[in-house]
Amino acid sequence: MVKLNNNKDPADGVTYIDGCVNHKFYRDVYLEIEEVVPGNYAIFVEMDWDQSATEHLPELSYCISSYGIHNVLFSEEDYSGSYSKEFILEKALTSKALSGKFDEDFNIQYVNEH
Repeated sequence: MVKLNNNKDPADGVTYIDGCVNHKFYRDVYLEIEEVVPGNYAIFVEMDWDQSATEHLPELSYCISSYGIHNVLFSEEDYSGSYSKEFILEKALTSKALSGKFDEDFNIQYVNEH
């Protein structure tokens, strides 16, 4: 998750907030962020769908939600056609490194398999 520096466009810079990777392909992935200042944020989501699911479902979907005491408005702004995955990740990870968070790994979520 990144904060859009100009509240409109990731091309004008972003501030890295947090991220996670789910290597085990479990259903749920989440971020817990303690305090977020008002502004516009963007998230990058990449999913590797199971091939058997893609064969049987006409349209795959996912859900993004927010839990907490504050109202969150989700817009349907979609930057996927405007910027490449590499561009977005470069912006996010450059901001992460410049913030001093470069020594922290993404929050990698492992679920106990037993």
